[in-house]
Amino acid sequence: MPTQIGAISVKATPTGNQGRIYTNTRGVNLGNQNDIVYDAGDMQILSDMGYKTVRAMVDTDYTGIWAHTNWTDTNDIQAAFSLPRASDGAPYTATMVKIVSILDQADDFGIKVIVALNKCVGRKTFELTNAAMDEHIRAWRYIAPIIANHPALKGLEISNESQEFVVGGWTYWRTTVIPQILSIMRNVYSGDIYYDPRNNSATISDYWSMDLSYLTTVNLLDDPDIVYVQHIYYPLRWCIATDPPWSTYEYLVTDFGPPDNVINKTHLAAYVQKLIDFRNTNNVKILVGEFGAMEALSGRGQWIIDMIDILNSNNVDWCFHSATRASKSEFQGFRLSSGTPEYDYMRSVVN
Repeated sequence: MPTQIGAISVKATPTGNQGRIYTNTRGVNLGNQNDIVYDAGDMQILSDMGYKTVRAMVDTDYTGIWAHTNWTDTNDIQAAFSLPRASDGAPYTATMVKIVSILDQADDFGIKVIVALNKCVGRKTFELTNAAMDEHIRAWRYIAPIIANHPALKGLEISNESQEFVVGGWTYWRTTVIPQILSIMRNVYSGDIYYDPRNNSATISDYWSMDLSYLTTVNLLDDPDIVYVQHIYYPLRWCIATDPPWSTYEYLVTDFGPPDNVINKTHLAAYVQKLIDFRNTNNVKILVGEFGAMEALSGRGQWIIDMIDILNSNNVDWCFHSATRASKSEFQGFRLSSGTPEYDYMRSVVN
């Protein structure tokens, strides 16, 4: 029987078993919930492909109490968190309706869902005020009890790509905010909690540098069921470039590349090895929560093939970014329609 929490009707796990992470997780990210509404047909396609895990984002509803906030204005941002609201969850209610729908549909097809809070209030707010970091506490106080016992839940991810505080507010985030969020989650949920280790290293200065050397300086969280999430867009300037200065996968990267200034599978494997070493040295779980490259890049397909082969060969869990609708242009995604080389390949690597 579903339970009623506020306006959201939520399935409850009859056995009390909150879906745990499994070895060799091979999943996909769903797109922005404010942009694409996924339905049972999408879950059917993913199930037919063989995927048993999706990663979905709780996005802020910018049409609600923060509809008139200018998120590029420091004063506006600082004032936003003190605006009157009906509840802690007011900025997230609209998205949570969609998240619960995804969980219900996923459950119908035997798919598990990692639910991540997507930057909470935007990527650029954390360096401005502790209130922006405190907002994560308010968000999880609302979100966690709603979905903690859902049978399709695979894990809760504290914050997706919330990078700015690693520069200015790292100590406050680590010593004050994270313990409160973990307490909120553990009061209602005993499964895996996903966390970005970049936010627990005092030495990292550029969140998007993609230099995995920082992993040797990570302060581990005091919880045995933390899954450390690393995104891999390497080399970054190639993976996300809309107008790259190079056009092929094995290309020159004279500004930050390896000694011979060429990137290929050998270099990708050496790069990923740092993450594998982190897992093995600390005996922790890891997930490559996102990886991919721009659709227009020549050699993109081979990059994906090589990366997935490296991850699978080393038993590294992963979620590809991302699965999108046939009519949408998701810059790193494969479309949920059969008959394309990408679709066929993404189906083959999970079976």
